Amino acid sequence: MHVFEVRAVDAWGNADPTPVRRRWAVDLTAPQTAIDAGPSGLTAGRSATFDFSSDEPDAAFECSLDDAAFEACGSPHELREVAEGDQTLAVRAVDRAGNADPTPERRSWTVDATAPDTTITSAPNPATRSSQAGFAFSSDDPAASFRCRVDAGELEPCASPRVLADVSEGEHVFEVVAVDPAGNADPSPARHRWTVDTTPPKTTITSAPAALVKTNSASFGFSANEPQATFKCRRDAGAWSACTSPKRYASLTEGPHTFEVRATDAAGNVDTAPPQRTWTIDLTPPSIELSAPSSGTTYTRDQTVAVAATAADPNGVTKVDFYDNGSLVRSDTTSPFGLSWTVNSSRAGTHRWTAKASDGARNSASSGESKVEVNVVAASRETEPVTNDGDAADDPAIWVDRDDPGRSTVIATDKFGGLAVHDLSGRRLHFYADSRPNNVDVRNDVLLGGERVDLVVTSDRANSSLRVYKVDPVTRGLEHVSARTLFAGDRLYGLCMYKSRTNADQYVFTTDDLGLVRQWQLVADGDRVDAREVRSFRVPTEPVEDSQDQLTEGCVADDETGAFYVAEEDVGIWRYGAEPGAGEERTRVDSTGQGGHLTADVEGLALYRAADGRGYLLASSQGDNSFSVYERGAGNAFVTRFGIGAAEVDQVGATDGIDVTNMALGDAFPNGLFIAHDGYNPISPSAHRQNFKLVPWERVARSMSRPLTVDPGWDPRRGD
Repeated sequence: MHVFEVRAVDAWGNADPTPVRRRWAVDLTAPQTAIDAGPSGLTAGRSATFDFSSDEPDAAFECSLDDAAFEACGSPHELREVAEGDQTLAVRAVDRAGNADPTPERRSWTVDATAPDTTITSAPNPATRSSQAGFAFSSDDPAASFRCRVDAGELEPCASPRVLADVSEGEHVFEVVAVDPAGNADPSPARHRWTVDTTPPKTTITSAPAALVKTNSASFGFSANEPQATFKCRRDAGAWSACTSPKRYASLTEGPHTFEVRATDAAGNVDTAPPQRTWTIDLTPPSIELSAPSSGTTYTRDQTVAVAATAADPNGVTKVDFYDNGSLVRSDTTSPFGLSWTVNSSRAGTHRWTAKASDGARNSASSGESKVEVNVVAASRETEPVTNDGDAADDPAIWVDRDDPGRSTVIATDKFGGLAVHDLSGRRLHFYADSRPNNVDVRNDVLLGGERVDLVVTSDRANSSLRVYKVDPVTRGLEHVSARTLFAGDRLYGLCMYKSRTNADQYVFTTDDLGLVRQWQLVADGDRVDAREVRSFRVPTEPVEDSQDQLTEGCVADDETGAFYVAEEDVGIWRYGAEPGAGEERTRVDSTGQGGHLTADVEGLALYRAADGRGYLLASSQGDNSFSVYERGAGNAFVTRFGIGAAEVDQVGATDGIDVTNMALGDAFPNGLFIAHDGYNPISPSAHRQNFKLVPWERVARSMSRPLTVDPGWDPRRGD
């Protein structure tokens, strides 16, 4: 330390009493510098703070970073945004004398602010059946270390590979973080999610063909309860192959098939109970045969008819549809297949029955057609019953009032009591209890006693005689005009009249129950009528012994054609010549039994006469309660048959005699009339008494499949 002192002395010698002094020190020793604190080695920070000091407390400092020029700095000294890499800070103390530390203190460090990247290089599949999981991982910083955790655990030091054991079933997360030597940790750790799944998936078939189909293609839809599942399919126990929904098949063979599908989940679990669907391809329609009614059948009576079909199919018949004339009547789903069909006059006409069978695959086939006729007509009126019980009524005849046809009558026999006259409403006008008439017939415009009269002749079984009446056109009653008891032979039964087409002579044919036919000529005896036999022949060709069986009864003669028809009850209908000299030559018109259209007994016969020789022969087929119709000409060809069912009045059965006229009979029967004996007419629930049923002819004619002639305008009496 040094002191320099100076004082002033003026001219007078005065000296400054307070001299000026300056003290100074001569310092030639440089200070020493020390870095007391600051980073060193490897650091992740981009900023750094250094504390430093000197052995000279009042020394100042200068700093240099990475050999840059020294600049004044203070302690602590903070650096910001230091570049990554190796760094060196030099610090020197400068004392007050300006001496600078010739050996600045240096501190070197490395800045590493970049975090490492972590990569998982191997891991379990996202879904696995294994409870063990192995992981391998790495970093782009070879010097990095790792920390790992599973699910929500704590990060712990780990090394690659890392193996986890006894991992529970379910979803898991493995996370690994790389940390470099600077302490930088990967801000986005590597993660791997995986699921431990030991439960097989469940497969469901969501859509499939019906159990029975009629197509040779098929489509199946399916799914699993695990969305990522894959599928394998197989058909008919073949090999499994990969498939997707929907799985389609084409050109399959007819018969049964089985489809199976199984799911495999992402973990490789396979459905251990795969669903299957069995179905059958049926391309063949069922067989079907209409077994009833038989084609060609004609129904002539009210009845219930079985309509039945036999159907078969290997896969089952589901239903049989029954059609009448193309219209569905009923569907039957249960074997035996059929229905009950009510036959009556409301269903008159042709019916074409068919049946169609359907199987479960909706294949169908139709049967052949069964064509049947319902020839049932309805009577509109009936006569009052006969007065006697039992088989009393027998034969009717129609008397036509030439002046007022609406006043015409039905003359009918009561074998046990007499002869009745009914009006067209069926009301009894007169009854003549003078005989036991079996059959009756009428002819118009016969000359007797100088006047033209209408004659009625009956076969009187009381004394086996002909009984002749004339009609009173005013009262519509009958007057007995037989000249005597006109004995006509033992066992007299049937009767019919004939007017000769050659000489207008009047004849009566009689039959007996042994088959003998006699022809009688009626002759006038003043105002009375006598008769003489002009011909006889036997209908049966073999001799007939006495029998309780009746052989012949019904007959009718055609005044225009000269034909005589007679019914041999168990055999059929014969046609002879009606003239007395015609002999025994005959022609079979029809027969009973196989090949014929009649069922024994064959009873009453009648003629429907129309213009130009047209018309019909009608016969009562008592055995089946029907009436057979034949052409009047053309060899008496068979036309049809019909019966009388219930409607306004009850049905007809067990018919004996019949009659018919083409002529219009007023408002009630404007197109003619057919009348038939009814052997069953009920008068109470427990009793019956026979009568006669009146049927408008047009009901008969227009109900047949081939309509019959209706000719009410022609009068068969013309030319009489």
